[in-house]
Amino acid sequence: MAQRHDASWVYTESTLKDSTICLLTFNENTDTFSLLKSPIKAGSSASYSSSEGNLRCYTNGYQMYGNDFLIMENGDSLGLM
Repeated sequence: MAQRHDASWVYTESTLKDSTICLLTFNENTDTFSLLKSPIKAGSSASYSSSEGNLRCYTNGYQMYGNDFLIMENGDSLGLM
């Protein structure tokens, strides 16, 4: 059985007031597309899924977010010196 670490993709679209998170999940039989509102304005440059294809985390290069779409513990200052 193939591992599916790349099965969930996250993309965000931000405005001045809020952000919309687009979650794409690729499954064997059905692909899903979800839109979620978020007060966090963050783009996405990488995401990681479990071997079953469930979203685990994603990053915009500055912060690391969990599958609950909140900043992970110690994930608030990536790339800062």
